[in-house]
Amino acid sequence: MNTVSNPLPNNQSPSQIASAYDSGLANFAGGGAVNAVQASSFDIAEYLRTIVKWKNFVIASIIACVLLALLYSYTRTPLYSATSQLIMNDSTQLLPRKGESAPIMVNNSQFISTQLGLIKSDSQAKRVVTRARLAQNPAYANQAGNAKKRADQAASRVRSQLNVENVRDSRLINITITSPSAAVSANLANIYAEEFIASNLDRSFQRTSYSREFLEKQLESTRQKLEDSERQLVGYASEQRIIELGADKDGNASRSLDANNLVRLNDALADARVERISAAQDMKAGNAGMQNAVDGSSVLALRTQKAQLEAEYQQKSAIFLPDYPEMKALREQIRSLERAINGEQSSSKSTQGDALRAAYRAAVDKENELVSKVDALKQDLLKLRNRSIEYTILQREVDTNRVLYEGLLQKYKEVGVSDGVGQNDVAIVDKAQTPGGPISPNIPLNLLMGLMGGVILGLGGAFLIEFVGDSINLPEEVERKLHLSLLGVMPSTDKGLRISDEAIDPKSEVAEAAYSLRTALQFTTTHGAPRSILLTSSRPAEGKSSVSFALALAFARQGKKVLLVDADMRRPTFYPNLESRDDEAGLSNVLTGQLEGDLPVRKTGIANMWLMTAGPTVPNPADLLSTNAYSEMLSRALTKFDIVIADGPPVLGLADALLLGAQNEAVIMIVEASTIRRSQVLNAVNRLRSANLHIVGAVLNRFDRKNGGYGYGYSYDYDEKSSDSADSDRRIVLNAKN
Repeated sequence: MNTVSNPLPNNQSPSQIASAYDSGLANFAGGGAVNAVQASSFDIAEYLRTIVKWKNFVIASIIACVLLALLYSYTRTPLYSATSQLIMNDSTQLLPRKGESAPIMVNNSQFISTQLGLIKSDSQAKRVVTRARLAQNPAYANQAGNAKKRADQAASRVRSQLNVENVRDSRLINITITSPSAAVSANLANIYAEEFIASNLDRSFQRTSYSREFLEKQLESTRQKLEDSERQLVGYASEQRIIELGADKDGNASRSLDANNLVRLNDALADARVERISAAQDMKAGNAGMQNAVDGSSVLALRTQKAQLEAEYQQKSAIFLPDYPEMKALREQIRSLERAINGEQSSSKSTQGDALRAAYRAAVDKENELVSKVDALKQDLLKLRNRSIEYTILQREVDTNRVLYEGLLQKYKEVGVSDGVGQNDVAIVDKAQTPGGPISPNIPLNLLMGLMGGVILGLGGAFLIEFVGDSINLPEEVERKLHLSLLGVMPSTDKGLRISDEAIDPKSEVAEAAYSLRTALQFTTTHGAPRSILLTSSRPAEGKSSVSFALALAFARQGKKVLLVDADMRRPTFYPNLESRDDEAGLSNVLTGQLEGDLPVRKTGIANMWLMTAGPTVPNPADLLSTNAYSEMLSRALTKFDIVIADGPPVLGLADALLLGAQNEAVIMIVEASTIRRSQVLNAVNRLRSANLHIVGAVLNRFDRKNGGYGYGYSYDYDEKSSDSADSDRRIVLNAKN
């Protein structure tokens, strides 16, 4: 166990020792306040101290959130969830249409998304409502409304209970219903699956019916157009006397009758010219044998011509009636040829010359007749071609309408055969089973969430209050926030006790803290501890009087002759005994020059410690302190005492502390932990610095080590103590003697 004489007690933390040495070295070099050495950005000890400081708030937050989670869990209606599973198969056409592939794959994401949307649709919900008769269920619809309104309410309610999802990387779809009833959840999940399959089949049937109806309308329209175009074509051909012959046996395109006649007559004309040339040559030659040949050739030519006319007659008989003029002309020609042949055969008396001349004349007549007919047919054919332009247009329209009609008719037959024979692309994999227990509320999960929420709320609130707050809570904040050297930390005491009472015990925590402060002051100047020290604070009631007494007591126990001066003449604190009055001689008497000779000091009941009270109250202490009277008093005191400690007034609002600080060798700032705001302390420090006072550092007073976390304990294991009660009774009686 450490003794009182130990200059550096074990209860002094290493950070405080380093701060004290740093303060001493800095002041040795040039004096003034020492800026704190910044710690790393992440200090786990600081966070732990914050948690320990606000542990009650954290615990209260956790308890509140857990209780809220319990309340929420037990007030919620239990919900049951049931799931049915569908699979999207490959839609296969057993009789694929022309131009279509048989399998139609449906496992792409777009198709699956479409199916999910169909299941979630309002029309699907209404099918389920109708099937399950939910419109008559008070749990799903208000029975006071009409039928449509009840159905809409029930559909909306069902959709709110529905959850549809696609199993990842598959064609499986889960349909989940969550409701307050386990049986209803399973029933609705199965109905949803069955109704979705039924709706798919209905849509397929509707597509087929629509296709058939559409094709029927198109067929009727196209058939009517085809008939109208054919009527126009036939009417125009009759009006213009256009006769088209069908394609021949070789597959050649059809031609008109006049064109065919022209071809045949042109061939016959060529033959007639050959015959005429041959007859002329025979006649010129005068050869009897040739004449006989000519005779034979003439008869043969007549017979050939007759045969041609008979063939032509037979061909035209398929088109024209026997009374048709052209048919009569052909019969007359045939009869003429028959008579000519008969006459040729019966004329045995004709001479060879007559025969040759007759043959020649016949050939010439034939040629001339054919020439005239060919010329006439050419004129007719030219006129026919002009008339055939409109005929061709009408023929093309007929052909187009016929192709359209035949194509639509083929499609109509395919729809009737192929549609409706494909398999359904949706099937049920698993039916929903009645759930064995509710899925909500999940009490363990809710408690865990409440616990986590409480921890987050508690820690977040604690750190928010700690770091957003502007008070000085921890010793290291003195250096970080105020830029003052930390000289010491004075602990708080139990309620009803004062620091001055605790300091009397040399083994108390207060005494140990005073020893630490005394040690730190020894490094603030080149000659050791300052001989004249002013203790002040930013505002009243921060405990500077108690710290002054504890510091004076610590120096006295070291063997120093200490004079404690009550320099707060507005609000005195120190009294020599219980019977003391405010008008007893003291500092004010010295400053006003009312006393001559020795200083009005009294010996206290503590060895090596004397007291100078504040003396009678004066109207304006600042006027007395602005003279040289205090400096003269201080010079006289230092000739008799080793150290003079002045308990001064607060800084803000008064000039007393500035005047006293200018006449003392050092100034110590007393800062009350967790109560004073940083801005107030900074204002006070700035006022002192603006007066060029020697501020050696600050003391954090009434620090509750329970809020400080780790590193701020003391070596002696006495009972824990809390706050200082000096504010409730400011009198500090020292049992002084004259």
